[in-house]
Amino acid sequence: MLKPVNRHKLHEEITHQIETKILNGEFPPGHRLPAERDLAEEFTVNRSTVREGLKKLEALGLLSILHGDGIYVRDYREAGNLELLKSLFLTPGPRLFALLDGLLEIRTTIVPPMAGHAARNRNEEELGELENAVNNDTLSLQEKDLLIHRIIARSSGNMAFIFILNYFNDIFRRFGHLYFEDNENRELTIRFHRDILTAIREKNSLLAEKIMKEVLITTWKNIMKHVQRGTDYETLS
Repeated sequence: MLKPVNRHKLHEEITHQIETKILNGEFPPGHRLPAERDLAEEFTVNRSTVREGLKKLEALGLLSILHGDGIYVRDYREAGNLELLKSLFLTPGPRLFALLDGLLEIRTTIVPPMAGHAARNRNEEELGELENAVNNDTLSLQEKDLLIHRIIARSSGNMAFIFILNYFNDIFRRFGHLYFEDNENRELTIRFHRDILTAIREKNSLLAEKIMKEVLITTWKNIMKHVQRGTDYETLS
């Protein structure tokens, strides 16, 4: 049922094997896993290593560990969380297409208000940081873009925007090449940097939100077009 694991990062391999079987339906909701002791024998590791892997799966919303009863598979569609979503992006496969499409769509709704808040709430120091970032030619365009978005998030005055953006950036850092390798997209990004700076400098919140919304929709469409043309799913991880 399960395979002995490599000695490097043992609990991560345990987590990966069980997670894969849950997500592909081999371990359906309600399925009872073997006891911790039996899993340790099957993986040929000690029980503390198994315990560490199981705790990770429980935190992801994939398992329910009932002491004195057993270890049960949960329905990830009801119990899964953002950490599980991030974990799914680390596994190549056709599932990534729908996940990436959905996340890019959500980003077009959540991030534009962040730009609007930044235009209303930014102070002179934050404006200076944004101007320096836009004029910074030492960074790659992708890193500059990430930096500009981070400054905008901080300028919003809303801590939730910062954490949400950090979550998006952790994922999209791996997919940036799908967008920035295209010259038209690079030119669009450069214009976006200039335009969003102007809107935030002028404290025009409606314009800042509109500019952000438009560039994110274009990014979403262009990345998915690239994927639909036959991108190897291995390049998405």
